[in-house]
Amino acid sequence: MLRGKGLAALTDPVLKAAALEDIRSRWQVKGWWDEPPGKSAKQAKVFYLG
Repeated sequence: MLRGKGLAALTDPVLKAAALEDIRSRWQVKGWWDEPPGKSAKQAKVFYLG
């Protein structure tokens, strides 16, 4: 889920928002949010941002 489109599978809006916030916080800790590592991570970030 951290680097893929698994977030799209969530249908509950509250759960989806919580998962997105968790993903963002984990990416920020790893330094991935500003500089995603690899093509799939860059595509995932675009997807997460909507």
